[in-house]
Amino acid sequence: MSTKQVSETLNIELLQGYFDTLGKEMLEKMYALYRQQTTIYLADINNAVTQNSESLWQESCHKMKGAAASVGLVRLHSRLVTLEKITADSVEKEKLLAELTQQNNADMKVFKSWLSALD
Repeated sequence: MSTKQVSETLNIELLQGYFDTLGKEMLEKMYALYRQQTTIYLADINNAVTQNSESLWQESCHKMKGAAASVGLVRLHSRLVTLEKITADSVEKEKLLAELTQQNNADMKVFKSWLSALD
């Protein structure tokens, strides 16, 4: 994993602050909780697509955006800032949801790798 990839994906300053203040165990708990909550957020976004609900789409993206920011996933947060306000048809939103899911998984791998490297 390159330093550039980590710095583009994670808010290292925020995460280092968490580490210095709370320790690695708390970061691991934050990661686990985010991972668990992500399945709910993505399911809610999917429901918004199937119900063709703009308000549910925005609300669900907003919740996931906040969660991503709180665990330092800056690239994902940035993506969700855009998705939260987007107006698109269901077909396009299905595509966007698939891309979001893929990016979330990739960014979580970067976080986990960074976390594993901590002493």
